[in-house]
Amino acid sequence: TGHKLNLITIGMLVAVVAVVVIDRTVLHVHEPAPTALSTPTAAEKSIAVLAFEDLSPGGDQAYFADGLSEELLNVLAQVPELKVAGRTSSFAFKGTNTGLREIGELLNVAHILEGSVRKSGNRIRVTAQLIRVEDGFHLWSETYDRTMDDVFAIQDDIARNVADAMKIILDDDAWRRMQAAGVRNVDAFVAYQKGREAFAVAHGADDLLGMMRDNIGYFHRAIEL
Repeated sequence: TGHKLNLITIGMLVAVVAVVVIDRTVLHVHEPAPTALSTPTAAEKSIAVLAFEDLSPGGDQAYFADGLSEELLNVLAQVPELKVAGRTSSFAFKGTNTGLREIGELLNVAHILEGSVRKSGNRIRVTAQLIRVEDGFHLWSETYDRTMDDVFAIQDDIARNVADAMKIILDDDAWRRMQAAGVRNVDAFVAYQKGREAFAVAHGADDLLGMMRDNIGYFHRAIEL
C-alpha cells in the first residue's frame, strides 16, 4: 500500500510539472507582449474656440467678445468633417494662463482658434489666429478693422479661412448651413449679449433677480429685432 501511494504521489507531481511546462512554453508562445495603455489622440480635424479677449479701451466689451466667440463656435460646428469642442469646455480657460498645448491635450483637439476684440464706438478690430497644438505654429491669422455692420462678414470670413487652413472643402450646402447658424441682426446680437451679461456677473439668486430686472429690456429688444 505504501509503495502504491508513493507511485500515485510521484505521478501527480509529474502531471503538475507537465501542466506548468506546457502552460509556460506552448500555450503562451504566440501571446503578444503587453503594451502600455495609450491616451486617445486628437482627431486631425478638431478645434476648440477659446473666448476672445476684450481689448477695448473701457474694458467693458467682454460680453461682445464672448458672443462673437460663441457665434464662431456655432458656425464651425455646422461643418460635418470638423469636431468642435463645446462652449463650456472651451470657455473654462477664459482668464487663465494655461498654455495652448495643455489646453489642446485637455480638450483632445488638434487646433485652437483664439483672438481678441477691440471696440470703440461703431468701429471694431477683430484679431483671430488658428494655432496647431502639436507644435504651436500659426496656420492662419488675420486682423479686421471694420464697422459693427460688418461683424457677421468678419465671422464668416474667419470660419471660411479656418476651414481652408485645415484643408476642409466646403460644398454649397455646408456653406449655407454655416451662414444660417446664429443671429444675423447686429442690433439683436448686441442686445442679447448685454442681457446675458447678467448671468455671468450675478452672485446668488437675489443678485440675479435684481440684475435681470435691469437687463430684461435687452431681451425684449432682441426678440423685437
